[in-house]
Amino acid sequence: MKRSLTRQERLRGASLIQEVLSSGQKVGCPGAKLLFRENGLTYNRVVFIPTRKVRTAVERNRTRRLGKEAFRQVKQGVKAGYDLAFILYPGEFTYEERFQQISSLLGKAGLLQEHSEGSG
Repeated sequence: MKRSLTRQERLRGASLIQEVLSSGQKVGCPGAKLLFRENGLTYNRVVFIPTRKVRTAVERNRTRRLGKEAFRQVKQGVKAGYDLAFILYPGEFTYEERFQQISSLLGKAGLLQEHSEGSG
């Protein structure tokens, strides 16, 4: 599996995103929220949505980039078959803080795979 976010792993299309936002399960933490639902596919699709309070394009793009990079680092350990929408709130969050938020949300949602112990 590639570690980068491939084209098929991006959740695109207003109708698909709206379905996740309206009917997905929700978990939250300070600075971010995760909405997710099963998609019936063998891979995950993900979108990062800064809120409207993130004012400038520069801030929105940076917020989105930090979220994507944090997810990219943990995506190998995420259960497959879900559409994920991360709502990112404004703040002076560092990469490490965004990484903690993304990991925490995935853990709360029960989407992280269990590591098999003693295999080898």
